Amino acid sequence: MVGFLELRWPLLGSKAQNKSKNWEEDYINYASSQKKVARYLKRLSCFTFDKSEEQNYILDLFCGTGENTQALKSLNCQNVTQMDLSYNLLQHGLAGQRVCANALQLPVKDEVYDKVVVQGGFHHLEGLEAFRHCLQEISRVLKKGCQLLFCESYLTRRLSCVLWALETPLVYLHPQAPAVRRMVRMEGETYRHWLEHWNSYKKIVQELFEIEKEQHSWNTIFMSCRKIL
Repeated sequence: MVGFLELRWPLLGSKAQNKSKNWEEDYINYASSQKKVARYLKRLSCFTFDKSEEQNYILDLFCGTGENTQALKSLNCQNVTQMDLSYNLLQHGLAGQRVCANALQLPVKDEVYDKVVVQGGFHHLEGLEAFRHCLQEISRVLKKGCQLLFCESYLTRRLSCVLWALETPLVYLHPQAPAVRRMVRMEGETYRHWLEHWNSYKKIVQELFEIEKEQHSWNTIFMSCRKIL
């Protein structure tokens, strides 16, 4: 689903120097921790969490600065492992189990977790094979019959308008927009590929998981998937 507006993709990724450090700084500062927690809670409301989550072991993968973990803990999820590739972002996370690791090689034994939760991390991966490898690792560390829950960007008319506006003077009408523009640019081709080839990514999900729920809301896709026995 592309082509709503000219998205000016060639601009994405054009500022590559110190990309990782600069992206992290913008990610940390573009919105307050409270606003991030509220946003993640709203997204998590699309999934089912109950009292039993107190005993479950949950992996918050691509956890960033830990706001999704805070949201999970408010939903009775007490045994949460925060995992991210960035040591700098992890330093801003909640005290507790924080692991700096690559999502393509999880330093975890087989069948440890009852749930793996990903909020906006998959589009950072380098294409379809990296995504497949990541899902294989997630399947490996999930217990039999347990769930992967994820939320990701989805290219809609609304998102295409936002991406277009980020490359115009309209960007200065919102205080957070310049930082968002810098992050989108630095995410570059991986973000573009995710948006333009979602159907191919979905086929990989279907190879490894049973999709129990798929919901589209504005520019976000929500998916609840169960590990195939």
